[in-house]
Amino acid sequence: MRSALAALLALGLVAFPQDQDPVRLPTPPVGKEPLPPVPEPTQVRLERAELGRAWLPESPLEGFWRATAWTVAGRERRDGFRVFLAAGRAHLSLQVLEAVPDGGVPLFQAGARSYRLEDGVLITTSLVGFDNYGDRKLHLEPLGFVERRGVQFVGGRLRIQKGPADWLEFERIE
Repeated sequence: MRSALAALLALGLVAFPQDQDPVRLPTPPVGKEPLPPVPEPTQVRLERAELGRAWLPESPLEGFWRATAWTVAGRERRDGFRVFLAAGRAHLSLQVLEAVPDGGVPLFQAGARSYRLEDGVLITTSLVGFDNYGDRKLHLEPLGFVERRGVQFVGGRLRIQKGPADWLEFERIE
């Protein structure tokens, strides 16, 4: 019997009504109206820039951080400075302000950079930045300036290392 039906189907001799929808919709209960048809979803074109880099994986740096310790040449400090780091998935911004005890010009640095993490190394590329290190005159960072820093997560804190005895340690505040 199965082979006969298969042969009839192969020859096209079994006809199905052409005006019948192949999807059978259930009939509504007695006394009820059928549900209205569901409209097709509206397609909205999004520009790539509007995606907000959502395709990038999450970064452990994402968040808003405040520096709690600053070590230069092995000397650790826990006050006299204000440093904040705001990091997204691919960009970060750093602001540094260090008080000067003699009433002189405070040290400051600010900038925005793109970044990536590779095997415990933070690689940043300058988008805009300036500082007044050294002679306390304003110095602009060259566009595209690349820096590499070590990154460690120690006890819930973030440590960014310039060298073995030079680092900033941050706590996440948001």
